[in-house]
Amino acid sequence: GQSEHPMVKKAEKTAKMRKEEETAARKNRIHDTLKMIREGMRERNLQLLTHAQTKVFELGLEADETVKSASVLREDLESEVDIVAKLKVVCDSIKLSQNTADGLEENDLRNLETAISEAEARAKGIKDTVDKRIILSDSNGEIKTSQSIISALKEAHSLQARAEQQLELQHDLETALDDTKEKKINIVLLRQLLDKAAEIGCKTSNVDRAGEIVRSSERRLSTELNLLDILNENESVNQSVRSLGKSVESVFSMEEKLQKASQTQYHFEKYYLIRPDGDYARGNLMNKSLLIALKLKHQNFVIPRSIISMDKKMSKQAITLHKNLLGYCADLIMGFPATLVERSLKTLASFRVLADEQYIQLMKHLTENHGKQSIGRAWQFFCILSSTISPSVEFEDFVLNFLLRHKGAHGLVGVYASYALHCLSVKLEY
Repeated sequence: GQSEHPMVKKAEKTAKMRKEEETAARKNRIHDTLKMIREGMRERNLQLLTHAQTKVFELGLEADETVKSASVLREDLESEVDIVAKLKVVCDSIKLSQNTADGLEENDLRNLETAISEAEARAKGIKDTVDKRIILSDSNGEIKTSQSIISALKEAHSLQARAEQQLELQHDLETALDDTKEKKINIVLLRQLLDKAAEIGCKTSNVDRAGEIVRSSERRLSTELNLLDILNENESVNQSVRSLGKSVESVFSMEEKLQKASQTQYHFEKYYLIRPDGDYARGNLMNKSLLIALKLKHQNFVIPRSIISMDKKMSKQAITLHKNLLGYCADLIMGFPATLVERSLKTLASFRVLADEQYIQLMKHLTENHGKQSIGRAWQFFCILSSTISPSVEFEDFVLNFLLRHKGAHGLVGVYASYALHCLSVKLEY
C-alpha cells in the first residue's frame, strides 16, 4: 500500500498532541477543582464551594464522592445562612422595639422564642443529616454546628433574657407609676427600677416619667435641706431661731420636762436598752476592741448590729439605717445621697420600733465627729427626723438631753440643735 501523505501524518500528530494537552489540562482543572472543594469543606466556606460547583458542572464531576459530600455540606451551609439571617431579622426587630416609647410587648418575646426554637430545630436537623464521612468531623466523629449559628443563638438567648427582664421592668414601672397617680409615690422603688432600666438599656416613655418624678423629688428634698443651711447665713435668722427654741419651753409648758431631761442620768450613753459590749461585737474577733470602743462614738464604717437590743430582723434594718446615714453624711460613697434620708424615713414609717435606734445612731454619729460636712449633714438629718417621728416615751428624755447639751453650741451646731429641739418639743407637747 501507498504510504500516507506527509501532511496527513503531520495533522494526525498535531491532533494527538492537542488531545493530550487537553487531557492534561482537564486533569489539572479537575485537580484544582477538587482541591478547591476540599479547602471549602475544611473551612466551611460557602463562597468557595459555590464557586467550585460551577466548575463541577463544566467538568462533569457530579458523580465524584468528594463532590457529593461537598454538595451536602454546601446545602447545609446555605441553610445555616438562612437560619442566621432569619434569626437576625427577629433580633433586630426586638432591639428596635426595646427603645420605642411603648417598649416591648409580650408578642415580641413570643416571636423571639419561636425563632430560637425553629433555629435550634433546623440546626439539629443539619447535624443529623450531614454525611458523617466528610472531613469536617471532629476527633469524636461528630459534626459540629457552625460557629455562625452558635454565635447567633447565643446572642438571641442573651436578647431573650434581656427582653424578659424588660417586660418585667415595664410591668413594675407601670404599677409604680399608677401608684403615683394616687399620691402613693415610692421614690426608693422608682430609683431601683431606674437603676435596673439603665442596666438593661431600657429607654421607654415610662422610664422618662419615672426619672422626672425622682429628679423632682430630689430637687424638693434638696430645697428643704438648703432651707436649713440658710439659717447659718443670716445672724438675725439665727437669733430668731434660738429665740424660738427658747420660747418653746415657755409656750408649750415644757419647762419641767426639759429640766428633768437635762440631768446627767439621761445622757444617751446611759440608756438601759443599749446592747452589752459582748453582744454588740459578737463574731468580730479581729476588730472586737475597736467596735466596742466606737459603739457610741462616730465611725465611718457600718455597725455590725443594732445599738439598741432588738430581734435579728429589726437589727438588719438598723444596719441599713446606719448605712444610709453614713452615705448621706458622705462618710460612705453611695449613689443619690439626697434620697437616703427619705429611704430611712420610709423604713421608720413601716417599723416605728426603729425610731429610737435612728435617734441613737445620730447621737453616736455626732459624738467625737471631726468632719465638718459629716456633722452638718447629720444635724440636718436630726432636724428632719425630729420634725417627722418622735422617739419612744422611754427614750425621749435621752434625746432631749442631747439637744439641750448642744443648743448653746457656737455656730451652725447650736442653730440646728435649737431647731431640732423646737420641732421635737412641739411633737411631744401634742
